[in-house]
Order: sequence, then structure tokens, then C-alpha cells
Amino acid sequence: MRRLHLVVATVAIACVLLTVLLGFFYYLQPTPLRVAVVRGSRDQAMMSAAAHILSQAHEPVRLKLVTAEDLRGASKLLGDGKADLAVLSSDTAMPPSGRTILIMRHNAVLIFAPDDKEIHKISDLAGKRIGILRPQPRFTAAEKLDNGHPEALLALVLAQYDVPAASVTKMRLTAAEIPEMVRQNQLDAILIVDAQEAPEVATAIDTLMRASGHAINFVPIKEAEAIVKRMPNLDVVEVVRGVFGGADPPRPEEDFDTLGTTTRLVATTRIGNDLAGELTRVLLAAQPGLAAQFPIANQIQAPDSRKDAVLPVHPGTLAYLDDEEESFFDRYSDLFYLGIMALSLLGTGIATMMGRLRDNPLDGVDEDLQKLLSLVGCARESRDREELDSCRREAEALFDRVLTPANIQVMGPVRLAAFGIAFDELRFIMLDKQSAVPTEERSPRAMYRLLNEALLPHKRGND
Repeated sequence: MRRLHLVVATVAIACVLLTVLLGFFYYLQPTPLRVAVVRGSRDQAMMSAAAHILSQAHEPVRLKLVTAEDLRGASKLLGDGKADLAVLSSDTAMPPSGRTILIMRHNAVLIFAPDDKEIHKISDLAGKRIGILRPQPRFTAAEKLDNGHPEALLALVLAQYDVPAASVTKMRLTAAEIPEMVRQNQLDAILIVDAQEAPEVATAIDTLMRASGHAINFVPIKEAEAIVKRMPNLDVVEVVRGVFGGADPPRPEEDFDTLGTTTRLVATTRIGNDLAGELTRVLLAAQPGLAAQFPIANQIQAPDSRKDAVLPVHPGTLAYLDDEEESFFDRYSDLFYLGIMALSLLGTGIATMMGRLRDNPLDGVDEDLQKLLSLVGCARESRDREELDSCRREAEALFDRVLTPANIQVMGPVRLAAFGIAFDELRFIMLDKQSAVPTEERSPRAMYRLLNEALLPHKRGND
């Protein structure tokens, strides 16, 4: 029974240790997050690079890309729970549970035309043909222009200036198609929604200037602030003088205001605050490495930490930005104290088990006492001197082995008295056997009989 208890205790302790190790291993595993991006976009390339940087740095958060056909598709993936994050534009409908993690960049609604087209203000676009610049030549003529967010922004601007949308011919094109369309006189102006610092913007402006042979006029949206009052998810953006290059004159020649949007990394409230704060930290830390590959990544910044922001910020990101994140000890203090208690109990159990596994010196003493009692019975049953001498020699050896100072310290008065009674009984039997008295068998002494009966349970247990 005792061995069974030891085996059960050992298995239980091993299970506890294994559970602790598995929990620790699970805690150290990085958390994967799915990011929805538009297929073939700049954002896909940037988030792919960010995922590689986080993996190389062994950060606790990893990114896995999920692609969609457009921004609406990416937003739907996020809302349907098929993605944990999405790169979205602020003028795109976001899921109700969407919360901003980071601002990826600020985009400007840029409308520009060759100087010979006499387009200086928004009202001049009436009756004109405007090309909506796209970065990839993968759009077909069968697609509806009204479904993309640049077209929606253009419609918003035209409505602000009472320009009938039907009076403006809209077409999609890439930068490579600009020269041919200018040569065929099929293009009057270009609309692009992108960051001012994006190299694609400067390339498109330079291409139009070279193809037309004229300077470029930039059309300001002076009522951008009024539009933002009605559409607070949009921004007013200042385009600074010379941002698109040019020496004499610079492009543009003067600062002007226009409408703007923000490209955001958005998460849902399904992501916990701790994970959102950690994601914010690792992405901001990865920004220098990302900017080395994509200079536009220098625009990545923390969102407005005001809790009344129009586009709400994730609480975990707010806690990180406001330095209100819980420390590891604060977060797991209850588990920490419970762990200490569990380890204390575990240590006590191990110490008890090890103590039981160690040899008990009293076990040997009890075995010697049983052997001494056996010698008493052997001496009583002996019929000749040889058997009696053999019992005597074994008793002497037992006496020398048992009655050592170390054994006397651990035996206690009860066992010492038992040994004394047994040795006395053995001595009396041997004297009787060696005397000239008839060899009629002598009954055991009363004290010996009591001793033997008292030890009987112990004998049965060992058997």
C-alpha cells in the first residue's frame, strides 16, 4: 500500500510539472493575426515586409496576410471575422467593431491638369474628361466607376461646387497610359488619391507634364473644411509648395488645401487590449526597418489618442499610447500568487515523497527484532548442542549489529525494552538447554508472549 501511495504521488507531481511546462510553452508562443489587404496593392507589399520583420525579430505577434479584391472586400473580411486586422481607408465603410491601431499614411485628393486646359478651380471640370489614376492595370472597362472610393470622393467634391456629376466624363487609367491619351486629346485632368510623398504621384505629374508639354495646374479644394464638417471621417490636407519637385517653378508653386483621407490599420474589438497594445508597440518598433524598404512607411504614426475621436481607437492602443498598460505583474498578479502557493504545496509534496523514499533506519531495527524473536523460537526447538550453538552465534552477531550508538538513538525506549526482553528470553532458554535439568519443553514467559502478540500485526503487514 505504501509503495502504491508513493507511485500515485509521483505521478501526480509529474502531471503538475508537465502542466506548468505546457502552460509556459503556450504563453511563449507568438500570437498569429490575419491581416486583410487589397490584392496587388502597396499595402500588401508593406504588410508582407512587416510580417517578415516581426518574424525575424521573434516578436510575440505574427502577421498572416489575407487578400481581398478591394477595400470593401477587406472591410467585409474584417467584419465577418475572417480577418483580425485590415488596412482600410477612412472613407470606406468600416465594421461597427472596427478600431484603429495605427495611421499608415495621410492621403490627399489631388486634381491637376496641363495649363493649356484652363482648369484652375473645381467648377472648371464641368464638361471635361478626368482620368482617375490607378496603380495597377488590372481594371476592366466593364467595372462601374462609382464603386471605388476615388470616384466617390470626386462625386462629393463635385456636389459641393454644384457641378453635375454627369457633366464630367470619368475614366480609369494608369501612369503608362497617360502619354497616349494626351496625344489623342482624350484627357483633360487627372485625379489621384494618395500620399503626397508617394513616388507614384510625382511620376504621374511628371509624365503628364512631359506628354502635354505644358506646366501643371493644381486644383485646390478650398471648401474642404466644409466637406469635413459633414463627413468627419475625412480630413483637410495641406499640400506644401514644391512637394512634387521642380525648381523653377516648383510643383506646386504655392501651398493649397485639399480634401484628404487616412489609410489605417484597423482591428476589431475581438482582439484583447493587451494584444492590441503589443501589436502597436511591435509595429512602431518595426517602422525604421520597414521605411528602409518603403519610404512611405515613414508616415506610419500613432492615431489621435482622444477618446472622442470620430474613428475610434482601440482601447489597447490607447492604453499603450497613454502609458497606462498593465505591467506583467499587474496583469497576472492573481495567477502569480496562486502559482507561488501551488509551488509551495508542490515543494512540500516533493519533500514528503523524498522523505518517504529514503530508507527508514527503524525498518532495519524492526527486521532485526523479528529475527531475534525467530532465534528465540529456534533455540526453544533445538534438540542438540550444534543447533543451540548456531542460535547463540547468530544472537551474538545480532547483538553487535543492533546495539550500536546510532541505533540506540533512533530506537526509543519501547524498542530497547523489546530487545531487552527478547535477549533475556533467549539467554534463559540457552541456560535451560545447557543445564542438567530434564529437557521438558518450557512454556514461554508471559512478557515474551505479550511482546510476540504485540508485534504480530507488524509481522502480518510485512508478509
